[in-house]
Amino acid sequence: MAEQSVTLEQIRDLLVDHLGCEPAAVTPEARLAGDLGCDSLDVLELVIAAEVRWSIEISDDEVPEVEDTTVATLLALLSAKVEASHG
Repeated sequence: MAEQSVTLEQIRDLLVDHLGCEPAAVTPEARLAGDLGCDSLDVLELVIAAEVRWSIEISDDEVPEVEDTTVATLLALLSAKVEASHG
C-alpha cells in the first residue's frame, strides 16, 4: 500500500538536502525564506523534488510564495497532494 501522508521528518530531509540548512532549524514554525534561507528558485527545486519523491503534481498556482510559507504550510500542501493522488 502506498504511503498516504508526508511526515515532518521527510520534509526536514528534503529541506536539509536542498537548502543545506541544519536539521534542528526545520521546525513547523520555521519560515522558508526568513529562517531557512530559501528563495523562489529553491522553492521551485523543492517542488520538483517533492513531485518526484511522492509521485504527485503541483500546479504553478499551488506553489507557495516563499516569503509567507512555513514548514507547516509546506507539510500541509504536500500531505494533501499525496493523499489526493494516492488516496
